[in-house]
Formats: sequence, structure tokens, C-alpha cells
Amino acid sequence: MGSPSPPHDRHTPRCLSWDYSTSAVYFLTINTAQRSRLLSRIVQAQVMLFPLGEIVTACWRGIPGHVPGVELGRFVVMPDHVHGVLMLPRGARSLSYLVAHFKGAVTRQAREAVTSVPGRIWQRSFHDRIIRSPAEWQRIDQYIADNPARWTG
Repeated sequence: MGSPSPPHDRHTPRCLSWDYSTSAVYFLTINTAQRSRLLSRIVQAQVMLFPLGEIVTACWRGIPGHVPGVELGRFVVMPDHVHGVLMLPRGARSLSYLVAHFKGAVTRQAREAVTSVPGRIWQRSFHDRIIRSPAEWQRIDQYIADNPARWTG
């Protein structure tokens, strides 16, 4: 009889062979808990932010003020997720630290400002892609820009 798997034995979306404190350009997707549509709505391919989406936007734009040297690329707040590109500089804290800091800042500010925030705002973890070439960056940049027009929710 085999041993039972641990109760929280989940697949990690991280690339196990990559050092996430390495200076690089990353494409991030951060989902809301249960993919709840808390952040915005899409009307004729335009993003209409809810109050929580405005907090998300402000916190994203504030990342360079909290993590020196980080540069931000294209970013979009969708109804149930956020896409963004950021450049992590040499010597910065890890990408996981940065995302945890961002999620925490959004949650704290939301609890202070918005009365109808659910128990959890964010899904566990996040998805990332290490951008390795200018052509890949251009494709991802276009993907983010076109995301509201593709929304079928």
C-alpha cells in the first residue's frame, strides 16, 4: 500500500530550475479567488474599473516606489485577473516576494476602503513567464493590449 499524498500536494506554476531573484523581464497573471469578477467589467472592449480595480491599478503603479529598480511594462486589469509585465533588477527581492507584497497591499487597502470585499481577493500563487527576447516581449505586450477585446465573459 502506497503512502498517501500530503493534503496540499499541488503543482506549482513556478519554473523549478529558475532563480526568481534573477534580473529578468517577467509576464505575470494574477487571478482573483474563484475567478470572481471583482476588479472590472468589459464594455465594448474597454475596461471599466470597479473600486477594487482602481486599488489594484494604484498598487501596481506603486510597485517601483516599494521595490527600488523595478520597472513596469504594459498592464491590464480584467474582471477576474491582472496581466502585467515587470522588469526585476539585479539585487532585488524575489518575484514571489514582489507579488506577495502587491497582493497584500491591495488586500489591506481594499479592507480599509471598500466595504463589500469578500474573504479572499486573490487565488493562491500566480502564473509567470520569463520573457527571453524582444520578439516575445512584443507578442506579450500585444496580447495584454488586446485582452479586453478578446473578453467573452
